Amino acid sequence: MLVRNRAGFNQYGMLLLATAGAIALGAIAWHIYQWRRAKTFITLARLLDECDRHNDIIQALQVMAELDAAQITAAKGSQPGEILVALQATRDSLVSALMTEKILRRHQALIKRQQELFNTIETNLATLQALQVNHQASEYRQFLQEALNIGLAVQQELAPNMINQTLSDS
Repeated sequence: MLVRNRAGFNQYGMLLLATAGAIALGAIAWHIYQWRRAKTFITLARLLDECDRHNDIIQALQVMAELDAAQITAAKGSQPGEILVALQATRDSLVSALMTEKILRRHQALIKRQQELFNTIETNLATLQALQVNHQASEYRQFLQEALNIGLAVQQELAPNMINQTLSDS
């Protein structure tokens, strides 16, 4: 009660409100920035998880090989050669995916500009089509003008002949 009655309380309250609003907007902007930044690393994170799984499988095979060496009479359930071929194919696929991700990250600016390039191409195509329509309209206008000129020339040639023929018939 005493604080509200003091002079300048409205100014301090407004200052406090403006400061709290600025802090809230800053926090929201920071979280949006971090969310967008994390979104770009989702693909890379998935690839790295796949690499971790691949490494876990290799470690499990090493443990199995050690156990087989310790137990000479153990029955082997699967061919280690087939497993190694499958793991090599998986490794090659993971390396290829990581290299693709690296290339895409290196050329990220070009990929973002791709939409702008498509828009430019689309605009240029529309302009070319408009020029083509204008050219066709110009050719058609020229054709009509020539037909009109021919029609006028024929009418001018026929008009004196018709007047002479009308006079001779009367």
